[in-house]
Amino acid sequence: MTDNGKYLQMLAGLLEGGTHKIPFWLEDLLLLGPRFEQWNLEGLKPNRMLLTELLARWSKFAGLSEEACLAWLMPFCCELLAKTSKTGPSGIRHGTLANTRWVYKSPFPFDFDAMVRELPEGSSQSIPPYMPLFARWWDLLNAAKDHARKSYVPPVFTPVLPVKQRFNEQFQKGLAFAREKTNEGEGLASVVALLTEQGFLTRTGRKWSESTLHRELRKKT
Repeated sequence: MTDNGKYLQMLAGLLEGGTHKIPFWLEDLLLLGPRFEQWNLEGLKPNRMLLTELLARWSKFAGLSEEACLAWLMPFCCELLAKTSKTGPSGIRHGTLANTRWVYKSPFPFDFDAMVRELPEGSSQSIPPYMPLFARWWDLLNAAKDHARKSYVPPVFTPVLPVKQRFNEQFQKGLAFAREKTNEGEGLASVVALLTEQGFLTRTGRKWSESTLHRELRKKT
């Protein structure tokens, strides 16, 4: 076992008691590293960020919490994957954290065991065994995103009228009623009580008061 065996032991400890074990392709990756230069498949070539997402998605599939995922993935990225990147330590930590958080909020589920079973026999004879899995996962991820885009139904927003516009019609009716009653000799307090009783509100949707009614009645019609 190489020095990278600590990542394997760390992940095994987090999975202890669960239903998922470390698959052969991940064990190989943890022990021997990514070896990006050996990629010979069609499609997008894995890099540090994409491999981080793949591993976070596998962790989610294996039932690890976001915190447990970061407990092993963060040191793996900062210590081993950092050797394949020109990004500094702070950038790698930030990128790993953001990538993992996004994965755990993402709605796309992946069955990695099924992916392995569907791979053609001998697909990893000359390359690291995670690479054919990466290619398959990348195709499924893009298919899921494409389906989500096509099935997306944008929300329908009901326009909200300004407050005074919303209450204007009933306000005008209430004010006309108030004018009628004051012309008949009703006092302000009595008219306010009648307005409240009949559900009339001011131009801003508030209950009437004597001072508000007095101010509105003084305005020119």
